[in-house]
Amino acid sequence: MSSRLQRFVTSVTRRLAPRVPDFHGLLQAQADAATRALDELLAFIETGEESHSRRVREIEKEGDRLEARTLETLARSFAAPMDRGSIHLAATAIDDVINYAKTTVREMEALGATPDRWMGDLATALSDGGAHLARGFAALRDDPEAARVEALAVHKAERNAEKLFRAALAEAFAPEPHLAALDDAENGDLGPAIERLLLTMKRREIYRHLSNTADRLDDAGRALLEIVLTEV
Repeated sequence: MSSRLQRFVTSVTRRLAPRVPDFHGLLQAQADAATRALDELLAFIETGEESHSRRVREIEKEGDRLEARTLETLARSFAAPMDRGSIHLAATAIDDVINYAKTTVREMEALGATPDRWMGDLATALSDGGAHLARGFAALRDDPEAARVEALAVHKAERNAEKLFRAALAEAFAPEPHLAALDDAENGDLGPAIERLLLTMKRREIYRHLSNTADRLDDAGRALLEIVLTEV
């Protein structure tokens, strides 16, 4: 075959069978960003250092760009290696994880809520789940079974976070410590007891944000599992 004819055949083939975008790579990049955001959230809770909260905000902006890239590529593409709806669901679910991580950081700063062991445990569960999510999307192209296992591990991390959330609430609102604070009030000064109650309510808000982040992480894991079970 002459070079001119070969170029003609190649050109026609490309027109009839357009190049399929690398949606596996696009989703993997988003999952990697989500993992980094959750790791930085954990570091912020553990250390209180502003550099980590700033990094969460930076990753959130990066995540928006990555989501937009995935969705724009999807809108322009004629072919995809998986259902288009599944790609859209996964892209938006992963971005939600990053958005909720940023919301948690903002809420902590706005309320001035000092971290406690429950926040650390919840953030650790989120970090673990994020690592499973990233590994799942990384394995999706070549090892669907490994991706399925990782997706199930994401769900397990979410269930662990929910158990921690309920335990944190039970301890925070146990009546005995609050009643004891009232009994200890000197000369009718209820200030310390009120401060204790306010701190409890602030921490409850942070627990809730971390729990919501776990829900969004579970949504992303379910999106991964749907792709594995129906498309791969």
